[in-house]
Amino acid sequence: MARQALRTKMVRHGVQMEALVSRVVMLDDDGVARAAGEIFDEPALARPVAGDELNGLLPARFFALQDELKTRSRRLVAASTSRDHAAIAEEFGALAKSCVSCHEVYLHGDTPTAEVRP
Repeated sequence: MARQALRTKMVRHGVQMEALVSRVVMLDDDGVARAAGEIFDEPALARPVAGDELNGLLPARFFALQDELKTRSRRLVAASTSRDHAAIAEEFGALAKSCVSCHEVYLHGDTPTAEVRP
């Protein structure tokens, strides 16, 4: 049940990422800002408290990566607003890296392969 609730959130996130990739590749600065802003505005899962079924099933690293996603999406909005394509590429790559790391945690457990750096 908890994984299903998280899956719903991740499906929505996947749609947002597909839109973001398209806009980054097409150098659509305004579209990048909108798409990254949607990711930033997505409600975050709260860190676990006693009795919290969904969040209690997630490892602490998930929440660190969720925070990194917020930070990277905010930086991507700033880069796109400045129309700095090198920074857009850099921030998009960092954002995608946080997604891959989070998927690793979700699919394979809390076995980090790289340090998380916001």
